[in-house]
Amino acid sequence: MSAKMEHSIRVVARGHGFVLRRSPAMVFLCLAVLASMLTGCGPLRIISALLPGPTSPTQAAWQATSGGSIAGSFKIWGTRLWPGGAVVLYTRRQPGTVSASPIQWFGDVMVRQDGSHWRPANSSEGGTTATPVGLVDYGSGSGNSDTTGPYSMVYGRVLTAGKRAGVATVDAVFANGQKLHDQASNGIFVLITPHATTVCRFQVRDTHGHVLQRYDLADSIVPGKGPVGPSGCRQSR
Repeated sequence: MSAKMEHSIRVVARGHGFVLRRSPAMVFLCLAVLASMLTGCGPLRIISALLPGPTSPTQAAWQATSGGSIAGSFKIWGTRLWPGGAVVLYTRRQPGTVSASPIQWFGDVMVRQDGSHWRPANSSEGGTTATPVGLVDYGSGSGNSDTTGPYSMVYGRVLTAGKRAGVATVDAVFANGQKLHDQASNGIFVLITPHATTVCRFQVRDTHGHVLQRYDLADSIVPGKGPVGPSGCRQSR
């Protein structure tokens, strides 16, 4: 490219030439359109790929899940790092039907670091129009993908009643026998294992280790064996 062309871009339209002064935005747009023509991908997709990605787990979570939410309702509750990346917990509200109350969503976004940026890997959420009650609001699940590998997890946030009761720690038992423990002093907990298993149960404790509430997540109860989930959860009574 000549020295002159480095300072201006000549565009010909309907036989009339005119010069656009070079600007970073114009050069970026032209490159995106050119890449779109060469690759067959849409310009928006090309622009999205060229733009810098989120520089933190919370930014990645916001970009992945805030769409369609009521303005100002998206809230990050906290982040937990794990060997596969990070887990971000959030709540958001979404308009309901004409006659229904807004839907309150609580979920997680699993993100992985890609160089200096973070990319969403997996996410899940559950919604209700009712106000959450009890000591904690929680979700659980398992999955497997090229970006995360196999995993199983239970996560949650401490509600007002839980704070009053003094919820301090959470421990969980998985179907493969693994037991995990997390502090809930900052108002959230995430217990995640990099194995293809499921959560059988978890319980919340106070600062003295006393069990405040127990949550059984297995599906059915077999006499003499206790709850038995589809993954083989076993629990003595």
